[in-house]
Amino acid sequence: MTAREAAYHWIRRIEDSAYSNLLIGGISTLSAEDQAFAAKIALTCTERRLTLEHILRAYSKKPIEKLDKPVRTVLVMGLCQILYMNVPDNAAVNESVKLIKKLRFVSAGAMVNGILRSFIRDGKVIPPVKGDDCDKLSVEYSVPDDLIRRVSGAYGMDNALIWLRRLDSVPDTYIRTNTRRTSTAELMEKLAAEELEPSEGPVEGSIKLGRTDFDKPSFAQGLYYVQGLSSQMCADAVQASDRDVILDICAAPGGKSFTMAQSGARVISCELYERRAGLIRREAARLGFDDIEVIVNDGTVYSEKLASYHPTKVLCDVPCSGYGVSGKPEIRYKPHDAVKDLPELQYSILCTSAGYLTAGGTIVYSTCTVEPAENGGVTDRFVKGQGFEKEFEKTIFREDSDGFYICRMVKR
Repeated sequence: MTAREAAYHWIRRIEDSAYSNLLIGGISTLSAEDQAFAAKIALTCTERRLTLEHILRAYSKKPIEKLDKPVRTVLVMGLCQILYMNVPDNAAVNESVKLIKKLRFVSAGAMVNGILRSFIRDGKVIPPVKGDDCDKLSVEYSVPDDLIRRVSGAYGMDNALIWLRRLDSVPDTYIRTNTRRTSTAELMEKLAAEELEPSEGPVEGSIKLGRTDFDKPSFAQGLYYVQGLSSQMCADAVQASDRDVILDICAAPGGKSFTMAQSGARVISCELYERRAGLIRREAARLGFDDIEVIVNDGTVYSEKLASYHPTKVLCDVPCSGYGVSGKPEIRYKPHDAVKDLPELQYSILCTSAGYLTAGGTIVYSTCTVEPAENGGVTDRFVKGQGFEKEFEKTIFREDSDGFYICRMVKR
């Protein structure tokens, strides 16, 4: 199997709902260099799918929806190499023709050759976009126009542009200091000695790494854990203290539980599946958080066991569409119909979780999406009928952090 064949198969599987971060890699017959090249093609084609399809529409005599899927994929791959990668034009064209023939679409070779060479002759320029600003941004950032309309309509175009630029960037790696074992200042020194290029982050206890290497002693010693800035802000919004008993309802992979536990709070981490609960236990063991209790629990069903802990605070970081997440480009293409039922699930988890609290108790609801219906749409409905009032509400739009929604509510 060649690198381009591997990229082709990865792209097709991503289009069929596989996650790129779990799929790409691990082909033993390819060299490390070829695997990296294949991964670059697959990820760039996924990130720039709508842009590349816009170009293809301008050059294809057929509507691209009527092209055979292998032909469309190979054309997108060819355009990607020509426009976004350091591949000589002739190589991009010739290898695309070879690939389509190897896929047994021999008759399509001339069309692939003609479309790619026409694009090159025209100066490799993205054709003008008809429509309004959202249509143009859709092609520029490769994000569906209906999603851009919903986000800009709810949060304003300035915030929508910050979100789009974040999706279009390579996400930085942020970590959180494990203050049970070290201080941020001491950790910064160790990371610098390990040549991981640390810099202090904007959230207390956060550090940005210029390089990652989890084989270094600092990681093995449990001095830190990986946690995005928005996730850190979410855990901090709970305002955990050593007087609290906190339920983390949808806790995996565990970062928020660890951050809250550093305050001295008693934390009970809950997950629907044993496999995901196991992830929390293993990471807690590495970090020395032996006091965190991990329980398999369905967040939509009231649990007498959870009630028996008499929690003072609850964190509900609920399953969501993930539209705020960078680094997983396939998420942005989820059609609205595929996520439209999520607010009901989220509302159910929130209401069930609220039942564990008494008057004065605090619940924090959060998502890693910028979909309005999953954010304020859920919490506005909740406060109207459940005896809670909002104390803090924020939708995070930052170019150094994923899109995120946090709402802290207090039981009256």
